Amino acid sequence: MRNIVSKQKKYCFIILVLFVFAFLLVKPVFLLLYGERYIDSILVFQILLDPYIGGVFFTPLESDFYGQEPKRIRNLKFFQMSIIVIFIFLLIFKLGLIGVAIAIAISRIFGWIYLSWRTHQKLSSQ
Repeated sequence: MRNIVSKQKKYCFIILVLFVFAFLLVKPVFLLLYGERYIDSILVFQILLDPYIGGVFFTPLESDFYGQEPKRIRNLKFFQMSIIVIFIFLLIFKLGLIGVAIAIAISRIFGWIYLSWRTHQKLSSQ
C-alpha cells in the first residue's frame, strides 16, 4: 500500500495537468470532430472528466483494497450505486443528462473520500 501511495504522489501533478488540458480542449475537439451538432454534450463530457481522470489516481488503491478487503469494496460499490440512483431521480427531471453526469461524479467522489480515509487508516496503523 505504501508503495502505491508513493507512486501516486509522483503522478498527481501529471494527472492534474492532464485534467486541465482535457477540460480546456473538450470544446475545440468536439467542434472539430462533431461540429455544432453535439455542442450541448460538451458540459456533460466535462463533468464526467473529473470522475474518469480522477479514477486514474484512485484505481490502484481500489485494486489493492479488492485483494485485502473485498467485502468493504463490495459495500462501497453498492453505496456508490445507491448514490447514483438517488441523485439521478433527484436531478434528471431538472437537469437531464447533466444531472446523470453529476450523480456519477458525486458517487465517485464519495468513493474517493472513502478510499482516502481507509488508506490513511491503514498507513497510520502500520
